[in-house]
Amino acid sequence: MINWFIAKLEKAWYSNEKKIEVIDNIIEKLNNLEEEKPSLSNIINYLITLLKEKKLKYENDFWVIEDIFDID
Repeated sequence: MINWFIAKLEKAWYSNEKKIEVIDNIIEKLNNLEEEKPSLSNIINYLITLLKEKKLKYENDFWVIEDIFDID
């Protein structure tokens, strides 16, 4: 699931800042789901851990340079 999601995120050609925002939104939704469905806590925590690891790829200062070339 996570690899599919990241591949889809990469295809969207979002800036790193936008990718981080999307990942943060997914993490927030998973946290809300955990409150509603505590029985899914283990898998949700695992997914959040994976997403946070993937998010590290986009958390760097290089995005500042990338934004200079962004034509949105």
